[in-house]
Amino acid sequence: MKVNLKGKTRHGKNRVNQHGDWWVVSNETENSFWLESIDCECATCNKWGQDGRWVNKKNDVNFDIVELM
Repeated sequence: MKVNLKGKTRHGKNRVNQHGDWWVVSNETENSFWLESIDCECATCNKWGQDGRWVNKKNDVNFDIVELM
């Protein structure tokens, strides 16, 4: 499954700008998704691997989920 994210805060907007707006869902709980960036070529991902983060399904502080595929 893939998720399209939109940044709400400065932090969220920076992550979307840096890693892209489409992320892969690699784990899911009742209230959140563990997301990993897709084919990101930024310096951080090249050094450490793809970026990953937990995003709440509802009312996440940094991101809005625009679309699920």
